[in-house]
Amino acid sequence: MNILIVTVCFPPRNSPGAQRIYSWAKYWSRAGHQVTVLTTKKTALDGPLSFPLDNGSRNSFQVCEVDYPLWKASTARFGNCVLTGLNSPDGGDNTFKKLKFINKKCKEFIGPLFDIYLPWIPTALRAGRRLAQNQNFDIIISTYTPGASHWIAGRIKKMLKIPWVADFRDLWSDSQGLTRTWQTGPLRTLLQGMERLAVAHADLLITVSEPLRQVFANKYDIPCVTVENGFDAEEFDRLKSAKLFPDDGKLRFVYTGAIYLGRDPSPLFAAVQELMRIGSLSKNDIELIFYGRRLDEIPVLAQNYGLAEIVKIKGLVDRITALQAQKAADGLIFLEREEPSNDGILTSKIFEYFKMEKPILGIGMTRASSAGKLMVEAGVGFPLGTDVVQIKDFLLSNYINNKAPIIEPNWPLINAFSRELLAQKALSFLEKVVDSHSSIDKKIIPGA
Repeated sequence: MNILIVTVCFPPRNSPGAQRIYSWAKYWSRAGHQVTVLTTKKTALDGPLSFPLDNGSRNSFQVCEVDYPLWKASTARFGNCVLTGLNSPDGGDNTFKKLKFINKKCKEFIGPLFDIYLPWIPTALRAGRRLAQNQNFDIIISTYTPGASHWIAGRIKKMLKIPWVADFRDLWSDSQGLTRTWQTGPLRTLLQGMERLAVAHADLLITVSEPLRQVFANKYDIPCVTVENGFDAEEFDRLKSAKLFPDDGKLRFVYTGAIYLGRDPSPLFAAVQELMRIGSLSKNDIELIFYGRRLDEIPVLAQNYGLAEIVKIKGLVDRITALQAQKAADGLIFLEREEPSNDGILTSKIFEYFKMEKPILGIGMTRASSAGKLMVEAGVGFPLGTDVVQIKDFLLSNYINNKAPIIEPNWPLINAFSRELLAQKALSFLEKVVDSHSSIDKKIIPGA
């Protein structure tokens, strides 16, 4: 097949969304398919640009990066900073921080209507037309977020008269991250109408879990299937053997990712504070280490619980360092908010954690949640909820009075989330869509 992927999330952007679609492009091309990725030229507003694009001899996909007004304006003002992903350009760091702050606030107050990638639509459509002049695409697949990718793919589908698959790794109008003003009333109706219009001509929807698949199945007459998030085994092969942490006997618990949507380490902090109060732990015994972004509130929280000396903020690091930190940890911190709107939210991080063969401390969720249930089935997780006493007792009985908790990895389950296998799963759905579309075409051709 000749596959066109339309996405904003692609390396060097370092995000779960980029990891998902990059793995598809990589493994589809290795399977002998022709893959072209239509994406944006990246700016530091895309987030960290530290995910290396390995397009070597084993990967043969083509990447078409299209500039657009925001990219041109950013490069004109901030130069090389935009190309490297640095957040503090020389001579303009205050202005750049203000720009990021304005972008964040617009998303908060204007909500889903604010999409900085809308100006990419006309330039991407022109690029799509140019690509179509030289290639006969069999199918298009686009990824949300942002919504601009689906708008572009829908237009290209009409232009080329080929099938289109829309991937939703997150919900759109039903997103758990919507502000209260967007959850009910006319604004909610407007958002639902936008989503319905955007996907009206899709031939297939893909999402990341059964609960999310059911959300779309209840709304649309469009087939919807599940292709989960996962881990890429090739990344683990590149991990360095050198130890990231010193051999000083300290317990080290690691969190990698962003803090948002109610993900709150407070119950863990409170449990550690209590263990220190009763003398079961000292500041020389333990570290809680946070890697990632949106960690601004963690130092304040640590100070409030008297843990400033043991809570370490590492911030953004490259992909390999984040994985090394997970591998070197005594335990991995997984934060989630357990409520109905979060049902089915299974981020890539949980699958990476599974592969590390380390105990996972599930803070904020119980076995009733999708994440909690899955980590128990994988044999490596302990959903501890928000009960401070339960968390304290778990740390005391497993880490302080005894060795680390015993885990029994369910490898058949864990390995089923290999991104290579999941790419094959997604590809099988695409092949069925193309075959179905070809059959329809033959039916309408006289004599076929």
